[in-house]
Amino acid sequence: MSTLAGAVGVAARVGNPAPASSAQSAYIEGMQLILMVCAAITVVGAVLTVILRPGRTALPVTRIDWPNSSASCLFIA
Repeated sequence: MSTLAGAVGVAARVGNPAPASSAQSAYIEGMQLILMVCAAITVVGAVLTVILRPGRTALPVTRIDWPNSSASCLFIA
């Protein structure tokens, strides 16, 4: 059985929910691992980009306050 849908289908035909539950748990655990790896790769890439980028200065940031409102936003010029 190579897919989650296949495991759920087999569990439904057999009438036993245990295989479906096990397959769903394994799928969620696998997705958690993959997402953690992707997050780590993203953080490492961002850090390397900041460290290794050629001599560029930071972009100027301007704060814009809207009249008659408590809202504001940042504008990168």
